[in-house]
Amino acid sequence: MTNYCNRRIRKVLCGATAVLLCAGAFSCSKENGESQGGDTPQEGRARTVLVYMIGDVNLWPEQWTNLNRLEAGWRDDIDGNLLVYLDPSPHTTQFPNPVLLEIVPDQTDAVVSRVVKSYPDQDAADKTVMRSVLEDAIRMYPAPSQGLVIASHGSGWWPVFAEELVDTDDEHEKDIQTRAIAGGDRYGTGLEMNDLAELLPVKYDFILMHACLMGNVETAYALKDKCGMYVASSTLLPGASLPFQYITESLFAQPAADFYHLIQTSCAFYKTLPDEEADLLTLSAVRTDRLDGLAAATRALMEKVTADPQLFYDNLKDRAYTYEDSPYQDLQQVMMLESETDPALQPLYEAFCKALSDAVVLAGYTYRTLPSNMRLQPEDFCGLTCYTPQPDVKMSELNAYFKKTYRWADASGFGLLVGYQAAPETVPAP
Repeated sequence: MTNYCNRRIRKVLCGATAVLLCAGAFSCSKENGESQGGDTPQEGRARTVLVYMIGDVNLWPEQWTNLNRLEAGWRDDIDGNLLVYLDPSPHTTQFPNPVLLEIVPDQTDAVVSRVVKSYPDQDAADKTVMRSVLEDAIRMYPAPSQGLVIASHGSGWWPVFAEELVDTDDEHEKDIQTRAIAGGDRYGTGLEMNDLAELLPVKYDFILMHACLMGNVETAYALKDKCGMYVASSTLLPGASLPFQYITESLFAQPAADFYHLIQTSCAFYKTLPDEEADLLTLSAVRTDRLDGLAAATRALMEKVTADPQLFYDNLKDRAYTYEDSPYQDLQQVMMLESETDPALQPLYEAFCKALSDAVVLAGYTYRTLPSNMRLQPEDFCGLTCYTPQPDVKMSELNAYFKKTYRWADASGFGLLVGYQAAPETVPAP
């Protein structure tokens, strides 16, 4: 891994079940409710992976490419079932309605996978719709290991309605993506992370997020009881997407999905792209059964460093890097900046680092150029970002929503900052 990503990679120790959620733009070629190949359960395979693609977005060409890549990466001798739920884009005329596809091997530019179920037009980000599709996949393709991939636009836990809660003239805050997991443009909806955790019908072995900014600890913690491994990018996911033609087989490795190979291969793939396509890529794999330990270690330190909230924010000001188009900062950098000047805090910080290393078992990155304002080098990315409640009164409603809705706020101690409001900055008289 160090050859491609220049980052140490730790051994994956988690279980075998895999969940892959992908969102893309596809639909069905049959009339609503029709099914090709019947609705008979397909048994006897070790793992079923569903790619949930929401494609009625401006990334529909890339999602169509991803569908071809999945066909190119599939082989009949892989011990598993690879399914794709395609939500329609008006541009993908082959599928005028949503469909569930069973992926078949193909090396051409055509999409030849088998339609096993078709649906009426429906909002892919609706909780009832998504749960129904996931249940269809499990019922029709039962297997001891289930996997899920979600592909669409993403903004982590940051809610679709954040703009309604924040009254601000700040240019950065105006640029923050407020999509959660974006639904189709024709509906203008999104799926919140706490709603996703609620709708998932089973505990998947892994969830892979093929979307921007999903590698935040709030989302991982919200999903910790619904997947064994959580895989995502902390940064904007480049438009070139992940190279499914090379990594699909890794999702079906036994006894556990091979995320070492997936991350290594994805980083190597980006090194082959033209400069204009090779943006910063980060990927990490998180063991969700260790997130409670991370939360406890984080809270022990936060209870100390939030005793003086103004000092807490002063320690971060102009030093902590906020990821592009997001409200998120690197979790380890935040905790390091808060504890670096106080020797008495070092044992708590070291315990935090140990818990973080235990939870983030794999992390990798690659890049050609970096944003000019970046105050954190990629080799220092810890694999999880976090939201620090902002002390501006304009953020108070959003901060209250964060504390009330996301369990990480209370478990980690970041919720202790909610309610604090900094004094407005004064401008010296001329």
